[in-house]
Amino acid sequence: MQILAPLSAKPNYRDFAVILVLVTPEGIPMVRERRPNRMPFLKYPGGKRDGDETPEECAAREMEEETGALIDPEKLILLARQDRGTHDFYVFGIKLPELPALKHTGDEGEEVGVYSREGLKMRKDIFPKHLEIGAIARFIYG
Repeated sequence: MQILAPLSAKPNYRDFAVILVLVTPEGIPMVRERRPNRMPFLKYPGGKRDGDETPEECAAREMEEETGALIDPEKLILLARQDRGTHDFYVFGIKLPELPALKHTGDEGEEVGVYSREGLKMRKDIFPKHLEIGAIARFIYG
């Protein structure tokens, strides 16, 4: 006998991580984590799944924890999905007409900053793996 999950059940995702690229006329919020023995790169807010949340819910939660910005997960656009062997990696984007209220420091001590589109092109301190994702540049500059 086959047991079916109720229609309201969430899909069963394997382990995943996410980043969220938020673009506004005022700029793009990014975070800098300062950890011992690690370069303090600028990164798009993101992280790993918590409990049974969907990738979209995870992206919105990480954005709020790291920057304070409240984002509706149902409005996110999937820019890319990569199979990283042990987990899936999702890249989401959202464009808003104005910059939401932000914190100066994230829940885990991340420094929060807002960077112009043009300014990002010249920065040398962006996390290299984020620079390798062409969908991010297409979303920001496209």
